[in-house]
Amino acid sequence: MLIVNQDQPGVIGLVGSSFGDAQVNIADMVISREIDADGKATALMVIKTDSAPADSLFNRLKARPNILKVKSLTLPPRGK
Repeated sequence: MLIVNQDQPGVIGLVGSSFGDAQVNIADMVISREIDADGKATALMVIKTDSAPADSLFNRLKARPNILKVKSLTLPPRGK
């Protein structure tokens, strides 16, 4: 899953709790931040999960005010 969010305290915890509430285990998470010329910071989270998240998790995350975009993608198995 790819999540673009406003870089503010509590967003990582919110995302982690949302995955936990949905019973989806996060296998790996990478976070990157970008600060624009006005000093406004946005972050990109790349989250690898052990199972496919349900639509309800996407909808819950998209409804949060600090979450700007939520995308899902499926990568091919390793070695293929």
